[in-house]
Amino acid sequence: MMRAAKLTILVLLLLIIPFVSATTEDCNYDTSITLSADLICNDGLNITSTGELNTNDYNITVSGNAINIDQYANLTITSSSNVSANDVDVNINGTFNASATSNNIELGSLVVNNGGTYDATSGTTLITSRNPSLNRVDFNSGSTLTHNSGTFELIGSPGVAFFDNPAGVTFWNVVQNSTSKASANDHLDINGDLTVVQGEFELQSTSDVAGDVLVQGGTLDLEDGGDAHSFKSLTISSGTVESTAGTLTIDGETAGNVAFSNNAGGTFTHNNGLVDITGTGNPEINDQGTNNLYNLEISDGATWTNSLTIDNDLTVQDYFREATNDPLTVTGDVLIENSGLLSATGDSSTYTFGSLTINSGGTYSATSGTTLINDETAGNLALDCDGTYTANSGLTKITTTTTATDLQCSSGGLYDLEIDTSDLITWSPSAVTINNDLTITGGTFRGASSSSVLTVTGDVSVTGTLGRIEETNSMNFGSLTINSGGTYSATNGTTNVTNDINSTVGSTMTLNSGTFEYCHFYRDGTVTGTATAYIQDCTPFSPVSVSPVNQLINYLTQIYYDWTHEEWSPLYRLIVWVTDDPTSPVLNITTNETFYNDTVTTYNETQYSWNVTPTDQSNENESTTVSFKVDLTLPEIVIYNPSEFNTTDQYYNTTESVILNVSINDTNLEGTNATIYNSSGVAVWTEEYTGLTESNYTWDNNTGTFPSGLYDFESCASDDHTQKDLPDKANYKALTNGKKGHKFTIQENNPVEIELVSKNKNNIKSSKVDKKKDRFSQTDEFENLPIGQNTFTYLVSSVEPMVWRSNTPYKGHLLTGDTWADFEADFYDKNGKLVNDAKYIVKQIDSYTFEVSITTSAVKIVFKSIGGVNIKCSDSQFRVNTLPVISQIEFGAEGNFSNETLHCNVTFSDGDPSQTWNATFNFYNQSGALELANDTSCTSTFCEGDIGMEYTIENLNITCQAFVYDGHELSADSNETVMVNNVPPSVPIPEAPINGESRFNNSDVRFNWSLSTDQGVAPVTYDLLIYNDSAGTLVINESNDISNIYQVIDMNDFVEADGYDRLYYWEVNASDGTSNSTSAGIQNFRLWASGGNCTYLNNTEIIQPLSKKYASTIDIDLQFEPKFADFCQYSITGGIENFTVACDENTTFDVDYDDNFTMSMYFEHVASESVCDNTIDFEVARSLDTIPTFYVGIMFFLFAIAGMFMYLSTQYKDEFQVTNGLLKLAGLGTAGFAVAMVGSGLREYIKIASIHNIFNTFYLVVILMITILWFWNLSLLLKKLLFDLKNKSKSVK
Repeated sequence: MMRAAKLTILVLLLLIIPFVSATTEDCNYDTSITLSADLICNDGLNITSTGELNTNDYNITVSGNAINIDQYANLTITSSSNVSANDVDVNINGTFNASATSNNIELGSLVVNNGGTYDATSGTTLITSRNPSLNRVDFNSGSTLTHNSGTFELIGSPGVAFFDNPAGVTFWNVVQNSTSKASANDHLDINGDLTVVQGEFELQSTSDVAGDVLVQGGTLDLEDGGDAHSFKSLTISSGTVESTAGTLTIDGETAGNVAFSNNAGGTFTHNNGLVDITGTGNPEINDQGTNNLYNLEISDGATWTNSLTIDNDLTVQDYFREATNDPLTVTGDVLIENSGLLSATGDSSTYTFGSLTINSGGTYSATSGTTLINDETAGNLALDCDGTYTANSGLTKITTTTTATDLQCSSGGLYDLEIDTSDLITWSPSAVTINNDLTITGGTFRGASSSSVLTVTGDVSVTGTLGRIEETNSMNFGSLTINSGGTYSATNGTTNVTNDINSTVGSTMTLNSGTFEYCHFYRDGTVTGTATAYIQDCTPFSPVSVSPVNQLINYLTQIYYDWTHEEWSPLYRLIVWVTDDPTSPVLNITTNETFYNDTVTTYNETQYSWNVTPTDQSNENESTTVSFKVDLTLPEIVIYNPSEFNTTDQYYNTTESVILNVSINDTNLEGTNATIYNSSGVAVWTEEYTGLTESNYTWDNNTGTFPSGLYDFESCASDDHTQKDLPDKANYKALTNGKKGHKFTIQENNPVEIELVSKNKNNIKSSKVDKKKDRFSQTDEFENLPIGQNTFTYLVSSVEPMVWRSNTPYKGHLLTGDTWADFEADFYDKNGKLVNDAKYIVKQIDSYTFEVSITTSAVKIVFKSIGGVNIKCSDSQFRVNTLPVISQIEFGAEGNFSNETLHCNVTFSDGDPSQTWNATFNFYNQSGALELANDTSCTSTFCEGDIGMEYTIENLNITCQAFVYDGHELSADSNETVMVNNVPPSVPIPEAPINGESRFNNSDVRFNWSLSTDQGVAPVTYDLLIYNDSAGTLVINESNDISNIYQVIDMNDFVEADGYDRLYYWEVNASDGTSNSTSAGIQNFRLWASGGNCTYLNNTEIIQPLSKKYASTIDIDLQFEPKFADFCQYSITGGIENFTVACDENTTFDVDYDDNFTMSMYFEHVASESVCDNTIDFEVARSLDTIPTFYVGIMFFLFAIAGMFMYLSTQYKDEFQVTNGLLKLAGLGTAGFAVAMVGSGLREYIKIASIHNIFNTFYLVVILMITILWFWNLSLLLKKLLFDLKNKSKSVK
């Protein structure tokens, strides 16, 4: 009996255990416990005494009270276990060992007391408490942390998280991801990375982070108390770093070689602290965020990228260099210590320093742009150079007010130096060298002592003040320019100027009894005092003869001589003589001007020579000797070919050379030119001969061939002199209306206007025009021009056509009518010094207007030559004709039918489109005989000739031949031949099969269409085309051999070609042998196989319908293929009636089902005479959903009653054996009823064969066991009753 009870209980446990997954216990342990299931502690977890809890890869969830681990207790987390204690305070006096797992450990807070140990997970320890009083990490004195390269992450939201570390433990990674503030009250030692994602992380003591510090949001606060902090690197991608007022040391770099990076979304608040870069490996500094560094020290090498600004001082102990043209700004002092290098090599941007100190052994490799120094050190030095200064051809500019400089570097030195201050700047020590230019824009620049020597190898430009009267040192300059407002207080020693001294108007020079050595001295400013002057051994400037130079002059009196001289001279000697008699001057005078207007001397018609010499300087050279010739005769020009005044009747063709025949005669003929211009006024051929010695010249040149068009020929001759006098009517107007511009007008036979039109017309200071005997001279002076070169643009216009004589030696030499102008000029800078940098651009606007642009650095322009010319020109015209060229001939209309007039169209080109043309059209028949000739006048390059229908014969060729004549030349012929066709036949109309009608491959297909008619006599045939798709892929082509209005095609042709059971397409057209009709359109029909198995049905898989609860029927959804059958029938075995459904529809119907119910479906596909079939087998079954709660509830209720009966039976084991048996029968019966009821119900839900069979087997085994136990106990009970009855009868006896 006991064995039966045990077996029953075992069966019940097998049914109940799968529903039990975790235990909830009173979580107090003082002994060793190993979990066998997940542990849920709702009222805290206490491990006391020497207790030890091993998770055994199960999970722990703790809520309510704290986790307490006593001094000798141990909590061991194995590899697969998870710990969830989100809002629980964890107090460790013993050991919390999570080293075996990499899973996250979630704790509300963590407090490790004296003697306690937290052996951390290699994953993340999450501090998650939302209770402000618990949100903390605290390692008290005597506690231990083994970080196992894991991470501590704060994610709690309220209150302040305390990150205390009196024990001085070392963390690996720390992440602040809490929205609240977290404070580390003790020294924080992190061997990995520190990351701030959000909230605030405050380090109230020192810290040492061996890894990278990343601020991705929120705030990292280091400012409390000015403590020292050390990071491997600092990257601020977003958020804020409140830096310490002490020292932040960056001793390494990220994997991307970045030591300090403040990105565009970050903020670095320096709090007047120092950032010290000590790492090796050339780390980068990238500061693009808000705010700047305050003090930066480079203890080891580093590179900055992008623009870098330092709000106070920069100290360089190793190298510090820019990456790519990245400027540097240091508001305070820059100190380059011994072995330090601040490098801007390759950079051209501006570097700005408060001051610059280069200690011995240090190097500054400067930007090639500007190094700007605007302040000074505490020792009152703006620049202190005791080391190496590599200038890289850059400018050093000092703007400090009242300061000193030490410019004597141990190596290198300054290249360009600019002093721009409002007060005094001194240089020291005893000797200073500037390797290029010195510019004093403002203030005073002088030596610190009176003996300080200054050497400038380049130019010295002074607008402020240079030197002082007390100085006895020497000054050595490449050149010296004292600008207006500037002062040079010369040394009492020697001022040695290698080249020139230029004292401009408004400048002051105090000589101070010193010695001057120079090459040239341009003295326009104020010079006081006396000095000893020595002229250097340099090339002297000679006067430059300007006019007349190599000119022919046709007047005998009043010749104007003009010259220029770069240096000032008080007196010049002018000597003029007949070239062949240099010993007998006709003019020998002295003057203090640079011109002389000779109205006294009478000149003969011969050649003269002249020169000019300064008379006050023995070392000056005389000017170059130049010549001019007096002449009274004008040249004579006769044009024979192309003939003068010729008409348009003279033509050349494009293959014919134009031969010139021009005669030139003049007693003093000097030069001649000939030019051919096209109709746009552009010179297409030109020749010039100068320096002629004969009195006549004949042009007989072969100019070559030209494209078609109208051409102007011009031949000019010159004796290169002006008219002897400007006539009285040659007046002028010089309009200089304030700042509004300048306009100069010559009013002679034809008005010529010269106007300054460039934007600097508003900068005119003065404009003057002088009328001389034979020309005008014009002077324009400008003010307030931009520094450097400027472009002055003059617009020259006339009422007569104007030409540019680009091949003469005179710049901008323009000729219009009998007036000439050139832009030969002298150019002077603001100091009155001649400059020779003018560049000319002449541009023609139209036939009457030219634009002359002059680019120069001058501020004063003196134009020399405007007046009447002595050039004789003659011109003529000729035309070059191009043969017309036929580019296209089009003959006939679409179809070329015999009942139409045929058009012959010709398109041609001609180089002279202004003409009219005639076109000749010849029409020839097939035998070559001329049928018709047409002549047509054309007003454009398109002509048309016609031939009527009376000349065209059906089905014969006819040829059109065309010529074009332009009045001068006949084009080559062009021809085209066409066939004259009749009208195409009418369109046949398809009649059958059409609109998808069905045909079968066991019979021929007959194609019918309507009759096509034709106007001609040729018989009409038909083309039948059959395609296998709508795109027109041809499979059968019955062409030109069908005379009937139908055609029968063997079906097997289709099957062999492309298969059956598909759509085919066809069309038909008619032909008369010459032309085809169009098609009436493509028709389609369907070709079927004749019977057989429908192998194209696709529903061949088993159908598993969706499950339903408490249902006797189930829906089946059928989809039929092919969709193009006429109709379909199907039937389902098992009592479902047959019915028909269209084959292009889907259908849904219900079927009954039972256990393991399998049905077959017969599918019948009918298409006209053809029948095909297929059978699809499928199984109707249900899927297993979930066990209904109703059955589960009944099962547990009945099992409870059965258990009660079994328990009661044990209470009557000895005293009441019958009662015991009855109770067991009742218990087993109740259990059997429970199993039978639940099993029967669940079978309705298990219709998938595999699951259904397993459940049936299990169900039957359980029922059989319970039944056997019940009958066994019943037999025992009956046996006991019989035994008791037998004993009772014995006792009665």
